[in-house]
Order: sequence, then C-alpha cells, then structure tokens
Amino acid sequence: MITHKSHEHPLAFLLRPTSFFCNLCRMEHKDSSYVCVTCQFWIHKRCALLPTTISRTDHHHPLILEKLDKFTQFDTDCYICDERINRFYWAYYCFRCRCSIHVKCSSTSSSTPLRDLESEIMDQKDHDLDVLHLPMNCFVEHLLLEKIEDEPMISHWSHEHQLTLFKVQNDNETNNDNTILCDSCVQPISHPFYCCTQCVYFLHLNCANLPPEIQHPLHQHPIQLSNFSEFYRLTGCEACVSYNNGFFYKCDTCKSFAIDVKCALLPASIVHEAHKHSLCQRNNTWDENGYCSACGLYFYNHGFGCKDCNFRLCCNCALLPKTVEHRWDRHSLILTYPPIFDHPQDFYCEICEEEINTREWIYHCRECDQSFHLQCIHRIYRNVKFGGSREFKDHQHPLKFLQNAMKQFTCCRCGKLSRDDPVLECLECYYMLCINCMEIHDE
Repeated sequence: MITHKSHEHPLAFLLRPTSFFCNLCRMEHKDSSYVCVTCQFWIHKRCALLPTTISRTDHHHPLILEKLDKFTQFDTDCYICDERINRFYWAYYCFRCRCSIHVKCSSTSSSTPLRDLESEIMDQKDHDLDVLHLPMNCFVEHLLLEKIEDEPMISHWSHEHQLTLFKVQNDNETNNDNTILCDSCVQPISHPFYCCTQCVYFLHLNCANLPPEIQHPLHQHPIQLSNFSEFYRLTGCEACVSYNNGFFYKCDTCKSFAIDVKCALLPASIVHEAHKHSLCQRNNTWDENGYCSACGLYFYNHGFGCKDCNFRLCCNCALLPKTVEHRWDRHSLILTYPPIFDHPQDFYCEICEEEINTREWIYHCRECDQSFHLQCIHRIYRNVKFGGSREFKDHQHPLKFLQNAMKQFTCCRCGKLSRDDPVLECLECYYMLCINCMEIHDE
C-alpha cells in the first residue's frame, strides 16, 4: 500500500499487468498498477513512481506535479507538444511562469524555449525571402514583390483629386503618433505615400498600385478591387471577420463575398515569432478542432495552420501588430505570448476586469504590469478609419463619423439604443445616427 498526492485514499499494488485508463497520465495501456480499494481510481505503476518535481533544460524553473484546477480556472496548453491540457488533469506545473507539461511529455527531449524562437526565426529569413515574418506594425509594403514606379503625381480611381507623392526628408516629418491612416488598408501611413493636397486622403505607395483583380484561395471566382465612396459605409471581411471602410476585394459574380486588402494579399506561408514552425494558409470547417491558438476562439473560415503540430491562427490574430498604444497606459503595449516568464500572479484585463486565460496571447505592459485581452484592445471596428464629416440634406449641421467607444447613445432616427458602435454625430446639437440608419439617412 502507498499514499499518493493524486488521491485521498491509500492505493494497493496490483502486480498483474492490466489494461486500464490511468487517472494521472490520462492514457490507456497495459501495465502494473496501483488501485484504490475504496473507489475506482487507477494509476500506472510508472506514474505512481514519477518524481514530484522535475527540472528541464528548456525551462529555468522547477516543475511540480500538481492538479491544475488548484491554480487556474482555464484549460492550458502543453509547453512541449502544444496540445490542450484539461484543467482537471494532473500535469507538471511551473508556479512562477504558469506553464504546464503533460505527464506523458515530461520525459521527452527539450523543446525550443519561446524566448529563443525570435532568434531562430531570424536565422531562417535568408532562406525564406518570400515568407512574411510577423508580427509587424505595418506590413503593407512587404506584400507586393514587384517593383513599383513612384510617379510624382497620379490620378487614382478611388479619389476625385490628383494625388501627390510625399517622401519624408527628415525624422520630424514621420508619422510618429500613427494618427494618419491609409484610406486603403487603414494602417498607419509610412513613407513614401500619396496624399491629396485638397482634402484628407492618403494611400501607401503599394496601396495605390494594388492589382485590380486577384484569385483568392477562399473563393472560387476571381475577386475585384473596390471601395465605397461614402466613408461611413462598412463592409465585413470574410477572413478576419472585421468591418472596414477601406479598400476591399469583392466577387462580382456572386455579390456576397468581400475581403479586405490586408487579408486578401497575405502570402501562402507566414512565419510568426510566437511559433517555431512556418504556418500555411488553410480553411477551417465546423467539424474541425479549429480554435485559434492566440485568442482561444473557434474560427470556421480562413486562417493559418502548422503542418507539424496543432498550432492555428485566425487571420485576425495573425495580423495583430507587435505594439499598440492605449490611453490607459503611458507605455506601448507589447503583444505577449505564453508562457510569460516570472509572473506568478493572475492576469486581469484592465478593460473588462475579467481574468485572462494564460494560454492565450495578451497585450501587456511590463513596467506597469497591465494586461489586456486581444478582443478588448482590437474590436471588430479596428479596420475602420474614423473622423470624416459631411453634410446631409435633412440636417442643418455637418455630421462627423466617430468611433463612440464605451458610450451609449440613442439613434435620433430609429430610436435604437447602441453602445460601442460607430455613430454619425452632430457636434453642435448632439444629433446622432446609428450605423444601420447611416445609409438610409443619405437616400
């Protein structure tokens, strides 16, 4: 008889090998066993003899054999194989980094620590010149391989005025605060770019030269480049499931397919610093185990997957910028991947105040120890350029297109109460229109 930390009763040894499901390693195979004579609890002999503490060369803290639900309310991912570990299972656990390893993986060879992945990926760049390396804050200039002629002045199909090429001459003229957004991809403008000298309209050099038609693996027909003339009209992207008011590709054949230019021009393969293998474009279906390894949400449409393991990224998370600015923190928030070393405390989102699952990516400030859910930082309107204004025939003042984050308002046309949705607002008399009434208002 022995006592074991995994069970409250003494365990009796059965010498005869028996095939059974082990309550410790969660695997079934034939072995000698220890069994509880009071209840149906079985563990393999070799599992009963596992050390309570192990050390590994790929992790700089000891890992202790524990049942995970004592420390977390979430399932986690194995540090070695990237497969899910149920929070009610036993695993080797690091208290300081909150990372876990399957019992079955504890004796496998060392994995590549995440802190070394970035240098490993950098070594691959010379061999993978056609692969997009993510994350980056603005990658549009990397999506087109052909040489683009930078004409000093152009007429562009998307705008009524001529556009002038602007080349930065000194550091003071750069878009340091990221307030100027491209009207095509809705990412911060970077030089060289085209701008309209008569109104607020900007295009990256690459965005001004996008191909008028492409064939995309997500759709059976060729898709054509388009945009809406009204800045407040939005379209949804089939890939990242976000709204945008920039350029998009749509299908003129079936009329129901649209995808924004960033997702449309993503290459067949990417390399992300959060993962040691390259990721290839793939489509998830409802019957697959298609959860995103970054946000933890299921996605049934376009994304990227690893051919060697179960790592997947939805388009939305694949395109997340490395750093973001937020009014609640004076520092840049950094895209951070699990395990987060030397942070034994729980993580709570500063916006929604809910606990963050430590197997998911977060935006984090080390200096202030502030954390944010991905979905709280990047909402479905993150690809929408706000700030435009125009006059309407049945209102005496111009209406401005605003984000209206974290504020409720009642639409003056339909009476609907809305929150966090875009709004057309009169800044003089507080006349407001909800997103559904914007197009109706202009008829």
